[in-house]
Amino acid sequence: MVTFCNFQRWSLVVALCVNFSALAGTGTRADGIEAVISPLAAELLQKITTWRTDRGAGQLRVAIFPTRKQSEIPVSLAIAQTYDEALLGALTSIRPKWLTIIGRRELASVIESQQERTGNFTDALKIVAENSSVGILLIPIVRIDAGNTTLSYKAVSTVEPTVGEIVAKTMARKIAPQSTSSGLAIEQAVAQAVEKFVDRASDLKVLYLGPISFESTPLQTGLSRNMQHRMGEGLTDRFANVLTGRKVILHNQKPDKNSPKIDGTYVLTGTYWDLSGTIDLRLNLSQWPNGQTVSWSGQVRPPKAFTIRPPSNFPSVLFENDGLGPVGFSLSSERGGNPVYKFDEKIVLLLETEQDAWIYCFYRQANREWFRLFPNGFHPDPLIAGNSRHRIPDDNYTFDFVVSGPSGIEFLKCFAANEDITHKLPEELRNDAFEPLGPGLDHRLTSIFQKLRGVGVTEASLVITIEE
Repeated sequence: MVTFCNFQRWSLVVALCVNFSALAGTGTRADGIEAVISPLAAELLQKITTWRTDRGAGQLRVAIFPTRKQSEIPVSLAIAQTYDEALLGALTSIRPKWLTIIGRRELASVIESQQERTGNFTDALKIVAENSSVGILLIPIVRIDAGNTTLSYKAVSTVEPTVGEIVAKTMARKIAPQSTSSGLAIEQAVAQAVEKFVDRASDLKVLYLGPISFESTPLQTGLSRNMQHRMGEGLTDRFANVLTGRKVILHNQKPDKNSPKIDGTYVLTGTYWDLSGTIDLRLNLSQWPNGQTVSWSGQVRPPKAFTIRPPSNFPSVLFENDGLGPVGFSLSSERGGNPVYKFDEKIVLLLETEQDAWIYCFYRQANREWFRLFPNGFHPDPLIAGNSRHRIPDDNYTFDFVVSGPSGIEFLKCFAANEDITHKLPEELRNDAFEPLGPGLDHRLTSIFQKLRGVGVTEASLVITIEE
């Protein structure tokens, strides 16, 4: 729970979990992928056509964005490639004359290199437009739900003035059941990963422990933190040398742009996927800031003391658009991007935009009730200056965010707009009296902002773990 403190106390209890998007369609074998891809292609084309008509656009060039990293998906890159090739074929067979479909596998390296330099997906989209004349990029989304692999696609504009705008999004369709095996014990998995990392990163001096997230979400669980702790301990112990005095400097968060650049600095990150009894664990050790990445993966039996999935029901739609939009926008806290707080501690948010922007932030409670957090009755102005890091609250604000019980996972959703949209929002979202907003915002909130015509909006989310 976070308590909103001014001259009186306002209680906000926010919980977070995962509820994957509704599944549609059938298909249980990889060689039957066309039966699943065809309706996805038709759905994409229908929504792109509507967007084109609304925008008065002419000829459009569309490319499929190849999956860049194995850690981002629960299937092999080779299988993911067959999905994309099938979609390319299906779109080609039904495309109208105004649509040109091109295959540009080099787009993956263009986007990845740009993101690594700037951390901004929108900047990468602009580079794509400048170097390939692609107007719309199709991004695959592969997940696991109830032991089944699901596939959906998102279409994103890469041209001004709509760069980063979500053009279309399909429903998730079931592809195939995910195979499982007995798996390694967690101790075996950690030992194998440590040995591989030690062999490939022998110059390690500084280690940052980044998140080990649940599937394709930003969520971390008790199991995440346990694996993070085991890996940090294993690597620091493995590199320790009593005779030479060598030891690894350990940081319990990811580095930021202000972190010192020291040779031998690495960042540990990872994901894990629920395979119903075992987990598919993907770990990456990346040389920071611009070095190579060493990866380890395997199926693991998690300790029985930990639950695999986050608690409660939390829809992935709330964070799947993060980073997409025309406004460069980052959201974090004084303790990093996945902070942990204890009771009575104060939360300070860190926000930064690449231009002057209007910020709207909302809190989700454990009972799924939502509150508008910023702007609010104590600070009604949503405008913040661009190219400057803002601490909310700081000494200029007349309120604090104070953590109180119960413990759990909390969620903050923020939107950065390129104009003041307060008057364009539904009346329920203009409520600054710290009263619960209308029902159903789990699935309505992001779409309310994305459907605002003529407005550029970028989303960001922050997951906060509260402990006693």
